[in-house]
Amino acid sequence: MSSTAEAVVRAKELGMQAGEYIKSWYGSLPLFTSLVLVSSLVIQIVNFISFYNLPGCLSGEVYFASPFLRLYLLLSNPFLHRGWLHLIFNSIAFAPLGGSLEKSLGSLRFLHLLLLFSVLISVVYLTLTFFVGFIVKSLWSACVEGLSGLIFAYISAESSKGEIGSIE
Repeated sequence: MSSTAEAVVRAKELGMQAGEYIKSWYGSLPLFTSLVLVSSLVIQIVNFISFYNLPGCLSGEVYFASPFLRLYLLLSNPFLHRGWLHLIFNSIAFAPLGGSLEKSLGSLRFLHLLLLFSVLISVVYLTLTFFVGFIVKSLWSACVEGLSGLIFAYISAESSKGEIGSIE
């Protein structure tokens, strides 16, 4: 067998091993952690294929233009990402943190925490934008999206569990 054919066979084997590893890793994730990752991936694929960015950027400029029509942004912005690298790195960080927290709290409590943190992070950001945006004008148009806020909230929740015993 030629060295090129051997390289092709070896590449196929490595691809199959990587696929098996990803399947076993994803299969070990709890329900809502995996749903968040799949939702983010599907939204990213739709944005990529359609060349249409789904409206999910949370900024003071967008939100305060018509706040009641933009209430959905309080929940949707964590699922939208600026690009593939943003999605990949957020997913790498979110999967173990979200999975660990969901396993320790249970899926229903984790879902409640996910929704609560999503809204709370958005409200804190909009509040800061409203008050500080008069001083720092560029803050009005700054866009917030992605799982980074939830990742930080989960890190905070995990670290506070040791101090107060439970976040329940």
